[in-house]
Amino acid sequence: MPQKEAAEEEIEFNVAEALAQRDYTPLVVAQIYKSITYPNRAVQKNQQGTVRIGLVVDRSGELLSVTATQESDYRLLNQAALKAVKKAAPFPDLPEGIKADSFELNLPITFRLQ
Repeated sequence: MPQKEAAEEEIEFNVAEALAQRDYTPLVVAQIYKSITYPNRAVQKNQQGTVRIGLVVDRSGELLSVTATQESDYRLLNQAALKAVKKAAPFPDLPEGIKADSFELNLPITFRLQ
């Protein structure tokens, strides 16, 4: 295959994968956000904060790992964020457009009292 065609094919592939990731990410995020529970003790103690969560999902949507990549100042909130991700799993299968064996996502979970 001539070099120009190979480069064009690679660009198209990267765009297709980027679009697949763009479409898959909100599915995972929505499923996690539905599973979040603000701990009662944290509410009583007026605890607020953001926990940044890193997770890895395999092709079949199984949760391979979840870690707090940036914790809040409160253990209750950190635990609640990790629990929400575990409770939300499994996730939808990875779309065909994502060629990798797994999908990594890093997202913030913010606990804020109104």
